[in-house]
Amino acid sequence: MNELTSGIVRSAVWDLIKKGTSVTKDFLKNKLSNWILDDKSLDKICKYINNTPDVYLKSEGLLKEYINIDEEIQKALEFAKYIKPTVSQNIGVVNGNVFGNIEGDVINNYNNSQKPKETNNSTYYLTDRFNEYCPIQIVKSYDVTRDICNIENESNGPVIKAKITMPEKVKQLPGCQFAMILLSFTPFINLENYYDENYNLEFSLDTSQSIKLVQFQIKNVQQSQFIDFLLENKHHIIPLAKMSSRDSWKEIKEICFTVFADDRYITDEIGYIKISGLRLTK
Repeated sequence: MNELTSGIVRSAVWDLIKKGTSVTKDFLKNKLSNWILDDKSLDKICKYINNTPDVYLKSEGLLKEYINIDEEIQKALEFAKYIKPTVSQNIGVVNGNVFGNIEGDVINNYNNSQKPKETNNSTYYLTDRFNEYCPIQIVKSYDVTRDICNIENESNGPVIKAKITMPEKVKQLPGCQFAMILLSFTPFINLENYYDENYNLEFSLDTSQSIKLVQFQIKNVQQSQFIDFLLENKHHIIPLAKMSSRDSWKEIKEICFTVFADDRYITDEIGYIKISGLRLTK
């Protein structure tokens, strides 16, 4: 990444904020030492983070959402520049990357989590790694508890079933309230080979009448949301190459199906979502 993402800022300040300590410019400058950011921008970020509404201080995830939607913070981050770390002339390994002795260039050897997943010319179900010990969760901005999605095997593959609750009072809360089905990949997955071999993302979406819209989002390890669009109730077959560039598919951390606390998305307090056969196909 050549720009500073809100996810990195959130990670840098969360431990401080949850202790009730204010974020200072010097603290932020130290934490973000790999980025060039002018004092005016640092002051602005500190000001707005220290004035985060209480509703967004319940969890690190909520703080991330606040940073994502705050226009002043986003403007301050827009022109941050990444500084490529320097390395010694001896060959060594840093964070799984092998470094050589020519101008500090990185030789692109992947560690286990970064290595592109082999396609084997077959279908890959994105639900394969999830089970009762590593569940697909329902994350709610207005509640610290997380519900668990059911995964059932049907004729067209694994099916994710989720109950979405959106109390009417939540719609009156400030900020961007939501409930999302979250597939979190730890470690992240590298899908570059699927991009190269012209794979599609394929799945069917069915919702109850109360759910009118669902937002589909894919995020990388920096929490950068590089896929973000509305879904219709139908069978979807979307080429990876049409959704984003090859580099985007290197570090997939989260896949989300989000319902926002807005009558355009949900018209009742309870709704249901069914996602069938979420997979990569040729």
